Amino acid sequence: MGIRFDRWAARLAAMSVLVAAPALAPAEEAGRNPEASGSLLFTVREAGVLATRDFEASFLLDNYDRDPLGIDVVDGSVALRLGLLSRLEVCLGYQITRSVSTPGAHPVPSPPLDIVLLGGSAPAHPYRAMYWPMPYLSHHPARVEEMVPGEYTLGTRVSLLEGRRRRPALTLGARVTGPGTTARFDLSKGSGSGGTDVGFHAEATWSLERLRVSGNLGVSLTGDLDPGDRLIVPGQEPVQSGIRRPNFLHAGIGARLRLLPGLSAVAEVSGWGPFGARTPMQAESGASDLLAGLLLEVKQLTLALGLRWHLRPQVHGQSLPTGPLAGAVDLSSLREDERSQFLATLGTSAQRHDANLVVVGLPSEIGLPDGARILAPSYETSTRGNLGVALRLSFRLGR
Repeated sequence: MGIRFDRWAARLAAMSVLVAAPALAPAEEAGRNPEASGSLLFTVREAGVLATRDFEASFLLDNYDRDPLGIDVVDGSVALRLGLLSRLEVCLGYQITRSVSTPGAHPVPSPPLDIVLLGGSAPAHPYRAMYWPMPYLSHHPARVEEMVPGEYTLGTRVSLLEGRRRRPALTLGARVTGPGTTARFDLSKGSGSGGTDVGFHAEATWSLERLRVSGNLGVSLTGDLDPGDRLIVPGQEPVQSGIRRPNFLHAGIGARLRLLPGLSAVAEVSGWGPFGARTPMQAESGASDLLAGLLLEVKQLTLALGLRWHLRPQVHGQSLPTGPLAGAVDLSSLREDERSQFLATLGTSAQRHDANLVVVGLPSEIGLPDGARILAPSYETSTRGNLGVALRLSFRLGR
């Protein structure tokens, strides 16, 4: 856990500083209007939209930690903004690479999971831990250079009010987020949820001489996981056990203090939390972060560099119960032909390609195939280090 940069990411950070360093000039001298442009701090956005026909392209490299699985994530994403009409802009974002490591995780395999029941009662939810934005995440670490794709985001924002005296500027927006891939292998590396979400959000900004304070509030509406889990009883038709995802509430507040022309200090607190009906889990959580850093504006370029603190992390080394699937036999690491051969000895063959597989109630006299494991009765959390780095480089064209 902790700050984790690959070599090429470190080189990118150094080159960004070298590009932005020369000829420091105030943003106002370049014809920009930072009071109405809807600038992004780190995760908190200021109210306002781009002027008609103005264009902005951004690259973000973001490193963060997330619970309850104790994962460490590095996202590399691009975002495009275009001022389409007066007071209206369109936005497109894409995570070009996502690196996820899982130093500690719940021992129950991730969805989609086939549960073969040979005896006893069917295990009821909750029986696993879940980080909802990456529900299919498994024990397959991904590196940045593997270029595991993330998700697309298409959105629009409209400026409703301009700030005046004590009245804040106000912007409303909507977005659709969809998968960059639905390949099971990529989803198991943390590519995303594999589904489509719809979001609505609002931003308000108060301007007080050199200080600008912004508040964000939004909601994401989600759907069921597809595919989910299945219960298999030999001699019977498999029973689907769908997984309902929660909706997400997003909030954040941030401040930008101008220190010098073109140089500002930035601080923000942001996060999200699940709400609404969903399939219960052994452990789940939202996320909240504190970020602080500097924002440098040089003509058409903007460089933002900051540190991220993951707030309220899960306790490290805590022993937690596995749940009702403790003692089951996990066959997920076996090849498909090996699974089929073993399941045939149990009187069933109803398995899915690319699904994880566990057997409940296996008689002790039946030997386990090589590669099988028994799910332990408990597991320990691994959440050391909760610092990250955020780096964003933007280029804007306009009047």
